[in-house]
Amino acid sequence: MQRLLDRLAGEAGGQGEPTESHWELPILPPPDPEGRLSSTDLLGWWFRGRGRGPRAQGRGGWDDYFASEEDGAPEEVPEPEVGPPASREDEGGDLPPFPEARDAGLAVSSLFPDLEEQLADEHAQAAVDCLYELIHAFGRRDVDAAMQWISEAYHALEDDQEIDRLTFRHGLEAGLEGLKKAEISVSLAQAPEPLSHPEGILIDAQVQIEVFHPEDDSRDSLVERRIAVLVREADNQWRIRSFGKVPR
Repeated sequence: MQRLLDRLAGEAGGQGEPTESHWELPILPPPDPEGRLSSTDLLGWWFRGRGRGPRAQGRGGWDDYFASEEDGAPEEVPEPEVGPPASREDEGGDLPPFPEARDAGLAVSSLFPDLEEQLADEHAQAAVDCLYELIHAFGRRDVDAAMQWISEAYHALEDDQEIDRLTFRHGLEAGLEGLKKAEISVSLAQAPEPLSHPEGILIDAQVQIEVFHPEDDSRDSLVERRIAVLVREADNQWRIRSFGKVPR
């Protein structure tokens, strides 16, 4: 093998090109005891083998690979195209190899609708409608209609006190009793944004009550921030399981 390499080196030297010792040839990375070879090992060996020749003298394979054309970097050999050539006009630049494989997942996924996302949107809208029904019923002073949207398992904690469904009803009745001589308009101060919750859907609601007192022609505005936790119950109806106040 040594004599064969010497003879090949001598023939190359006779043509006026610099000779290269066989000891400078890239060596393969040491074999892994378990027979595995990482991509880093292969790339490291490949870069050590790049840049051999007259223009690579005095610098490593990495410098030769990343050198600009002005620095005399060797021209890269274009990779053979596989499959039909892809159009580059629509992309506005060079495309990565195998564009058909790159877009294959998108093409297949577009054939099937995302059912989970559609169901989530449907549930979120139903939860928002449930909250609005409660707010509007309270604005009409219809406590019975409002309680239809409150779960039988209602539970909240306010000021270190547990609030169940009956206690919540008494709170609605007491609030309306204090405003029986006033005209009220109840709404949400901001658009509700349903969020996923382990038990169902959570909504940060800012309930705004506009109060008009006819006796003295005065107006008040009350804003309460509450966190609504809504669940879908056995009858597939969304109801509010908790609607506790957020302390200021």
